[in-house]
Amino acid sequence: MSTTAHAGTTAPPRPPVKVTMAPASSGIPGQYIVRLKPGANTFGEVVPVGVRPLYTYQRVVNGFAARMTPAQLNQLRIHPSVAAIEEDALAYAFGSPRPAGPVMRRVPPAAPTTSWGLDRIDQRRLPLNHLFSPVHTGAGVTAYMIDSGIDQANTQFTGRLVPGYSTVNDGYGTNDCLGHGTMTAGIVGGTTWGVAHAVKLSPVRVLGCDGSGAFSQIIAGFDWVAAHAVKPAVANASLGGPRSDAANAAATALADSGVFVSVAAGNSSIDACGISPASAPRVLTVGASTITDTFASFSNVGSCVDMIAPGANITSARKGGGSTSGSGTSFASPYATGVGALFKQTYGDYDTATVLRWLISATTPNVLTGVPSGTGNKLLYSAGL
Repeated sequence: MSTTAHAGTTAPPRPPVKVTMAPASSGIPGQYIVRLKPGANTFGEVVPVGVRPLYTYQRVVNGFAARMTPAQLNQLRIHPSVAAIEEDALAYAFGSPRPAGPVMRRVPPAAPTTSWGLDRIDQRRLPLNHLFSPVHTGAGVTAYMIDSGIDQANTQFTGRLVPGYSTVNDGYGTNDCLGHGTMTAGIVGGTTWGVAHAVKLSPVRVLGCDGSGAFSQIIAGFDWVAAHAVKPAVANASLGGPRSDAANAAATALADSGVFVSVAAGNSSIDACGISPASAPRVLTVGASTITDTFASFSNVGSCVDMIAPGANITSARKGGGSTSGSGTSFASPYATGVGALFKQTYGDYDTATVLRWLISATTPNVLTGVPSGTGNKLLYSAGL
C-alpha cells in the first residue's frame, strides 16, 4: 500500500512540547520559562490570552517567563513557534558573608597583602610571600556583577560604580541588602582586596535580600548585560541552582557576545555538571581551594570545573564598610573574573574563547592536594598581568 499522502490532506499536528520540571525543592509552581524558535515574536500570537510576561528576553534567548494556568500552558505546548518550556526554579548565592560580630573588622586602605587569596594567585607555589603587585589594574574594563547588588556607599568602589540593572522589585534597586554582591565585587575590583582595583563595576541585581532569585530573573540579568555591556567587559555570576537548559543557554550566549563570563561551581560537593550556570558551555566554572593548597571540601567537582581559585576564609568588602570574610565558590569565581579584566586591559578585547584558553593554559597544574578524581587540578595564576 502506498504511503504517499493524498493531495489536500493536512499534516498531523506535532506532539506537544515537553515541559521540563525543576526539582520539587527548588521549582516555582505555575511559573515557566518559554524559549521560542528563531524569529518568533514574543508579543505576537505566541503569548496566550491573559498571560502577562514577567520578563521578556531578546539577546541571550528568544522568549519570556510568565505565570500560567494549566490551560494556558497547554496552549503554548502546541504552538508552532515554541521551542522549549521549563518550570522556573530558585537559584542561590554560592557563599555568604559571615554575620556581624567579632569576625567583622574595619580595615583602612592598605596593601592587598591583607588577602591570602590575592597573595596566592600571583605565585606558583607556597609559602605565601605576602605580596600582590600586578602590573595592570583593569582600567578601561567594566565588570558586570550578576549578584545581590553592590553597596553604593562603600569606599572600596568610590568613583568606579557605573549604572546597572535590577530584576528584584523590592525597593532596593541595585543596592545590596545581603552583602554577598559587595563581597564578590570587592574581590574583582575593590581598592584593597580587588584583583583589578581600577575596573569599573556595574551591579546587576538578580538575588534578593535572602540570597535567592529565580532563574527567570537571572536570565533577565544576562539579557540586560548582553544588550548594554560597555566593552571590553567581563561578568561574574557567583550563584546557581539545579541544571537549567534555559539558564545555560543564556550564560553561553552572553559569553558568545564577547563578555567573558566566570561562574561559581557550587558548594555541595557534587558534580558541577548538574548545576546551572556552572554546566554552561563556554563560561569559566571555578571551584575553591584553601590557604593550605587543599581542595575545599565544600566545592563542587567534576569535568565542568575548569579551574580552582582561593575560596575559603576569603576577606573582602563588607556591606556598610570595612571588611568581612566568608567561604564558598562564590568567592573563588571573582578572582578569575578579576584576572580576566587584567587580561583584557593588557591584551585587548579578545573573544571569550581566547580568554578562556589563556586563563586555563596559565593555571598552575597539580599543586593542590585532595582534588577528587575527575576534577582538573588547575590553580588560577595571574601570570604577571
